Amino acid sequence: MQRTLKPASLLFLSLILGATVTACGGSGGKEAGGAPAGGETKKNVTLDFVWFTDGIEGDVMKGLIKEYQEKNPHIKINLVEVAFKDLNTKLKTMITGGQPPAFARMTDTGAYAKQALDLTP
Repeated sequence: MQRTLKPASLLFLSLILGATVTACGGSGGKEAGGAPAGGETKKNVTLDFVWFTDGIEGDVMKGLIKEYQEKNPHIKINLVEVAFKDLNTKLKTMITGGQPPAFARMTDTGAYAKQALDLTP
């Protein structure tokens, strides 16, 4: 199971991060300076990822994030782990406070439809 989950999760995470960084122009997170890479300057960004853990999935996600950050050193993912029962409260507090996460693991997206970014394009 873990063998199948890891490549699929890495692909999903890479697509989401790539789309978000592209859509945000590299400023969707907290900027921390610039670093030249291959002749171009890439801004360092930190992206908050609100995540509820269920079983070993949290450890798998931490591994995927580590792999992603090794390949993309200008991007730091801050994994904000919360208990499932506190997920909606945490998200609402972050959104109301003007600091919504870049990503969130959710089970019901309907309540956040107006705050979510459509990554279809």
